[in-house]
Amino acid sequence: MTNPSILMLLIYAVIAIADWSRLKKLSRRDQIAYAGIFLLSCYLAVDYIWHLSLFFIEDAAQLLFGGWGRRLLDFLNVPPS
Repeated sequence: MTNPSILMLLIYAVIAIADWSRLKKLSRRDQIAYAGIFLLSCYLAVDYIWHLSLFFIEDAAQLLFGGWGRRLLDFLNVPPS
């Protein structure tokens, strides 16, 4: 468990260092989007490495978009004639 943790830490450090100069040039909105994706990726890496079975992303998506998605599919569904 230690080796994958060190490897992930090293990978994320290299990614952060490589993207740092480009991130300074981006707008605030793009920086927030990048940070969100980066944090989501870190969350999934920690969950994978330590087998924590944390709140899964599909559950969050279902909670946030489930009702709206069903309404959209019902609207787009064409009954057979």
